[in-house]
Amino acid sequence: MRFLFLSMCFIPQLISHQVGKDIHQVIQSNEKQIEEVLNVCFPGFPKEEISKILLVDGHSGDTLLLFACREQHYVLRLFDPLMSPFQLEMKVHMMQQTDQAGVGPHIVGLSKDKRVIAMEYVKGGTLTLEQSKNPQNRIKIAEAMRKMHSGEKNPYIQETLAERIKKVYHKFHEHVENKIGLEKALDLFLQASRTHAQFDFARVNIHGDLVPRNIFVGNDKAVFIDENLFFEDPFLDIAYFSVCLGFEDQEELDFLETYLQRPSSIEEQKRFLLAKIITTSRLCIICNCYSSVLAKQGDTIDASLPIKNDSSYASQLTSHNNLLPAQFFYDSARALLIKAEQLTTATLYE
Repeated sequence: MRFLFLSMCFIPQLISHQVGKDIHQVIQSNEKQIEEVLNVCFPGFPKEEISKILLVDGHSGDTLLLFACREQHYVLRLFDPLMSPFQLEMKVHMMQQTDQAGVGPHIVGLSKDKRVIAMEYVKGGTLTLEQSKNPQNRIKIAEAMRKMHSGEKNPYIQETLAERIKKVYHKFHEHVENKIGLEKALDLFLQASRTHAQFDFARVNIHGDLVPRNIFVGNDKAVFIDENLFFEDPFLDIAYFSVCLGFEDQEELDFLETYLQRPSSIEEQKRFLLAKIITTSRLCIICNCYSSVLAKQGDTIDASLPIKNDSSYASQLTSHNNLLPAQFFYDSARALLIKAEQLTTATLYE
């Protein structure tokens, strides 16, 4: 099975987690919690009228179900049973924060043990490449970022981005086949992180995984899903979004200044450049891991294929119907390493 939705932060349990889990067993083990939450969503509605559809069977271990009745639709997230109570509290708290800030799906109900949460169903698909080029949509996304970044620190966030990436690297580097500059990517990541830390900036709650498939854009606002929770420089979210969409240099600067709502300073542009190095090297590490995991599950990789341009990968990443195979992650890792090296060289001449 391949991944329908891409979570670039990467959950360390990926290899040990049984991706093809029995959905019926998951539902049965959460039957009491599901009924508890559905009573909030559909009070007094006959059970036989409520339909359910599986939305995502993702690698994170969460299960998403769409429940519908009489033109009312809600999404129930059944959290990964392997998630610790602390991780669960952190995740739920962040979802509540984004809801309160108006940039996340509205939470309708939560089971007493917090293992099942009901949210509004966000109509329409996730962000497409065409939508991302619309200036008005970029304004909405930048505004949603500012709102998310303005919230109080999530008290459950204890791990830094650097700590997470080092954990992922050390857990998987011996298991990753067809390594594409994995060690080099970590060196670039740590080097850029050290230089970046010397800048003066306020740390905020960042989403940490603003790939297009985690963004919905409606008529009046943008909505984010599947936060990965870090307390870091807000520029990391901006860089992540820009890199995943293959923005050209001027597009990146324009989006940065849309977020800032003013012209950027030379100091901020240098800081953003370092955020891009952190992002591209981080994604190179993650894509290495994904390609190896999927290859072990039966996907094939052709190492002789040429590297494509950034827009090609962005197009695949924003495709609603495109399942992402090992080849996508393998090729992305190669392209990201080149990008990270080029950006690092550029900083030497600043």
